[in-house]
Amino acid sequence: MANRLNRTNHEIKFLVISLVGISLSLTPWLNSDSLLIPKLIILFLSSVILLPKLVFNFNFLFQNRVSKLIVLVCGLILIQTFISILISTVPLEQQLYGRTGRGLGLILVISSLILFLVTIIFIDLKSIHYICIGLIIASVVSSIYTIFQKFGLDVFEWNTRTNGLIGTVGNPNFQSVLSCLALPPLLAILINKRRYYSILIYFAIGIVAYCIFICASTQGYLASLFALFTYVLTYLWYKNRNLFSLCSLVASIFLIFTILGMMGNGPLSYYLDKISLRSRFEMWQTALNVISSKPLFGFGLESFGDISPRFKPDNIMTGVNEFADNTHN
Repeated sequence: MANRLNRTNHEIKFLVISLVGISLSLTPWLNSDSLLIPKLIILFLSSVILLPKLVFNFNFLFQNRVSKLIVLVCGLILIQTFISILISTVPLEQQLYGRTGRGLGLILVISSLILFLVTIIFIDLKSIHYICIGLIIASVVSSIYTIFQKFGLDVFEWNTRTNGLIGTVGNPNFQSVLSCLALPPLLAILINKRRYYSILIYFAIGIVAYCIFICASTQGYLASLFALFTYVLTYLWYKNRNLFSLCSLVASIFLIFTILGMMGNGPLSYYLDKISLRSRFEMWQTALNVISSKPLFGFGLESFGDISPRFKPDNIMTGVNEFADNTHN
């Protein structure tokens, strides 16, 4: 226990810098896949550097039931993943690296698990502000870059099928969500810090809010509402339990109408029943068909794009019939 109490914040600072670097890195002057490759390289190198920290402090993960359960789940994920790779006919390089433009292979799985466990070991309430600051930096910088793209000030020429507002993460859907993730910590700082911070916080909130608006992504709006509701409910839990109960009721009703709207019913259907969402319902149904076919070990990492046409729903021709290359959808 003494080693943990006397630890420095170097691990968390390094972790936050790495995550900010992953979010903002791009190399259009080096390679065609200039968003995925640098992010995956930083993720992998960060996990390699932090791996000794995980090994030498692994015993701290067994201090309570929650962390023990997390270790068990991570272990099962690794076992299931390696068995899936061994019995799969998918090319090994595809399972290691992932499909082009996705990179969701074994490298990402192991690297993410390492960073996740290191975070559990070293993060506490006294150092969580580093995470908040890193999230704000990544969100605001990427949002500013997106605004530059909106006004034609991008120095790079991107080949994209979207509206061109891709930020540093690849498309307007991802960018709008990255922007809205900064809202809760920004509001927390605004309420708890002195007034001379207020101008900067208001400016940052304006940047991310405008970025969400110009991205014109429905999931960005929904994620923003979810972030704000989460912050308000957390605040009211400590300040006023009666208002917390009332807001929880309102949030629950809104969530029900949102789900109905996504399914094409209710007063929000006009705003939420989009072609992109319908295509995802079809992708999810395809994924469920794949899971029911091989529920334990599947067909191998990053194999969904190869096998999904065989598992499309029978009524697919009446829907969007969009090709799904990855289960991230």
